[in-house]
Amino acid sequence: MKTALRGRIAAASMTALLAVGGGTAHAAAPPDGAQVLRFHYNSSAAPDEETVIATGPIHGIGDDVQTENGGTELATITFPTGTVQVTARTTGERVTADLTACRMTVAFSGIWSVVGGTDGYADASGGGPFTGLRIIHGERIDGVCQGPDSGLPPRLVTEDVRATGTVSLG
Repeated sequence: MKTALRGRIAAASMTALLAVGGGTAHAAAPPDGAQVLRFHYNSSAAPDEETVIATGPIHGIGDDVQTENGGTELATITFPTGTVQVTARTTGERVTADLTACRMTVAFSGIWSVVGGTDGYADASGGGPFTGLRIIHGERIDGVCQGPDSGLPPRLVTEDVRATGTVSLG
């Protein structure tokens, strides 16, 4: 399922790029400069990973696996041309809950940094700010919204993060 979804995302992205670019080949991304990383998570599509779309010195469509250590998240992003390890530290967060609709929204922001990589990204460094939005949807079960109080996971969790900054590949 995950492989098929990634294949469809990659094919759709390539089709869109070729349509916009007229089907011509473009020069490789510059080794230094502006970087954008877009992370997308949807618990119903791929509950254990995020899709990452990167433009700039780090570029391509990849998958991300995250771990947390003392409030700092470490994301290992696998692209066709190598892996990138990024730390993220949240510096602000605003939570809005609608218990009638069993929906919670979390807006957050912070700082990210490249801390390692392999292959084409072995000497990558850089970072910048990020902003994100997580939306948690649940159902009402025995008068309680799905989530920690019900003992059941939420029905759906989506998260979109946009990280901008600068990166150098060496």
